[in-house]
Amino acid sequence: MRSVRRSLLVVLLGLALLCLPACRAKAPGQGIPAPKSRLIGQFVWQEDGDNACALLRPAEWSASGGTGDRVYIPPNQPDGATVSLTLVNCRIAGADPEVVAPEGIGGTAIAQWEAFRQSPTLEGWTQAMEESWRRGRLIVFRLEESLERGKVYSLRPASSASGEVALAAYVVDGGEPLMLVLLASGELADAVRLRQDGLYDDLLTMARSLKAIPEKPGYSRPPWSAG
Repeated sequence: MRSVRRSLLVVLLGLALLCLPACRAKAPGQGIPAPKSRLIGQFVWQEDGDNACALLRPAEWSASGGTGDRVYIPPNQPDGATVSLTLVNCRIAGADPEVVAPEGIGGTAIAQWEAFRQSPTLEGWTQAMEESWRRGRLIVFRLEESLERGKVYSLRPASSASGEVALAAYVVDGGEPLMLVLLASGELADAVRLRQDGLYDDLLTMARSLKAIPEKPGYSRPPWSAG
């Protein structure tokens, strides 16, 4: 369901244009933690060859997309709210604008990749993003958590009328610039509410698990049809 509202995701990706001129995952068999949010249900260890990464992700959420980004949607949205989870490998998404151009974010993925290329470390990348958010004045952001290999931000549009909030994890592993963005609107568009419902803790679990694997187009384990 790629028509899910992604305006905030597009903005936080796109503002990288202005700044341009964690613990290791438990492998299968080592135990998978139980989510704190009922909306997540349960985790599954997912290997995504299209995006050269693996992570714990919501087992029952449907997956769409492919090379460059993967969007997960719960089977039933909460009353009065909409939630989605987007995984982006900025290197892959930024390398081929035709992959993401239909969604209108081709240029922004390229900008994220170029920003990372200019300073290919977690600190360099996130500092560039923070500067772009300050300069653009379209995003209100807060650093919520520093992980071993990542940082987690809460972001919302400066205009409160949009009714959206994002928890965005920036992770660098094996040289791959990875993003995991939980986007919520409606009654869940509040960082405090996301903590109360357990979604914040679950995003931390997924972000800590995120790791690079060899890129292998078409490969997934488990298969998407079995997700």
